[in-house]
Amino acid sequence: MGTLSNKTKLGMTGMVRAGVIAALSAVVAALLPWGGSPASGAGLAFTYTSIKPVPIGTNEAQSIVVGGQLYLFGGFDVTKTTFTPTSRAWRYDPDANTWTALATMPVNGITHSGIATDGVRYVYYAGGSASADNATQQVFGSTDAFMYDTVANTYTRLPSLPAPRMGGGLGYVGGKLYYFGGNNITRTQDTGDTWMLDLSGGATSWVAEAPMPDPRNHIGFATQNGLIYAVGGQHLDKSSTAQGELDSYDPATNVWTVLPAMPLPRGHVMDSTFFLDGDLVVAAGWTTSNVSAAVLAYDPVAQTWTAWPNLPEARTSTTVKGVSGGRFVYCCGSAGTSSATGWIATPSVPPVTTPPGSPTVTATPQPQPDPTPTTAPPTTVPPTTPAPTTVPPTTAPPTTAPPTTAPPTTPPVSSTPPPSSSPPPAPKLTLTAVAVHPSTAVASAGGSALVSYKLSHAAKVTLVLEQCNATTCPQVGRDTVSAPAGTSHVSLHALTGREKLVVAHYRIVVSAPGVASVTLHFVVVAG
Repeated sequence: MGTLSNKTKLGMTGMVRAGVIAALSAVVAALLPWGGSPASGAGLAFTYTSIKPVPIGTNEAQSIVVGGQLYLFGGFDVTKTTFTPTSRAWRYDPDANTWTALATMPVNGITHSGIATDGVRYVYYAGGSASADNATQQVFGSTDAFMYDTVANTYTRLPSLPAPRMGGGLGYVGGKLYYFGGNNITRTQDTGDTWMLDLSGGATSWVAEAPMPDPRNHIGFATQNGLIYAVGGQHLDKSSTAQGELDSYDPATNVWTVLPAMPLPRGHVMDSTFFLDGDLVVAAGWTTSNVSAAVLAYDPVAQTWTAWPNLPEARTSTTVKGVSGGRFVYCCGSAGTSSATGWIATPSVPPVTTPPGSPTVTATPQPQPDPTPTTAPPTTVPPTTPAPTTVPPTTAPPTTAPPTTAPPTTPPVSSTPPPSSSPPPAPKLTLTAVAVHPSTAVASAGGSALVSYKLSHAAKVTLVLEQCNATTCPQVGRDTVSAPAGTSHVSLHALTGREKLVVAHYRIVVSAPGVASVTLHFVVVAG
């Protein structure tokens, strides 16, 4: 996890330093014609049911599913004002909708670890950012590796990694662990190292295997059918370098293979990548400039990506994992409402009847962002009308026989108006809620400030940052992004490339082609 200058971390408490950024102007609404297009996955739908919040929220955690139960370890301690890993661990039962505290993790907690399971009893994790001895900050890399016993609720130390790593992945195949990727402890180098630990053979050290094709960190990873997959990620400590690359590693041949790239590059998907009914699913995360609600699924057989309906809320560094029955759990993370709330997604086939007393929101296919692809064009899903929750009554046919007399000489008057010769007006897009989040600003690094805006439909949005003096406001940053429906966020660092902004009066102009701009003024002051 990086500094606030290039990573969005919401949901943390006590992060505001008074007087950092003061918002001075209100928001103006604008309209834009909708221009969505059909895409694959249009018939897929999930019903999202709110689950019981995690007793103490977290983000940048690591989780795995064993026996239909979600095991959630570490992440950042949201009760602290600094980015400090926590040693808390929880088990979530999706059928009982209950969270149970597990034994405290050793070594003061961890974030950004690789995590894997034997699928039966044991959970393994390695590397990551560990809590410093003062328990108020993190160390950006660790050699620690542990095994957690889901039956005994105990941790056992494993042989250490050859060098400190964080943001890498972990896979378990045939009694062996494989750690790959991540960056070094100074975050000055992305590493493609792949290391293997032979658990079944009683090995006491990790050995080097073939390196990854694209060294990177904050990658998504998952294992199926003897293959380990690595997807997305970023380079160094720059969220704006989100990757779309998809690779698979075959331990049997010690070969990495580059597969069709993900249409929407994303990082911070370490804990929101998983297999569900044969598909590799990548959910939420961070694009080159925005928190994402997008869900993409890769079919390893057809080697194609499909857009699934958006999540009910955009989050990054979140937990999304498949459980059973085609369901997946979505919780924790940064941005949006909370680092503790969540949902369980259940495949829905219209019509769906909602049980009384269960708060639900049905996600229907929504338009996905349309960034410049790395190798394949993006997949876009048009908005559709949600299916009714009850079956509409049918009209019974008339019970009387038709008359035997001759039909009238004049046609009967129909109560149904003739169809209009003009097509219905195209849906309009509203752009609202432009604001600066003071909880993402630090006085000494104003570039970390996060600007948010809300769209009713997906659209391309242009953001221009200007630094004003007594007479003019020269441009200091600009970006055009493809944003999804709902709230999106962009850091000033992403617009300017600057980790720090000088003390000055600024304004940010948010616009779309052919519409009036929305302007927000704010001031960066000394801490």
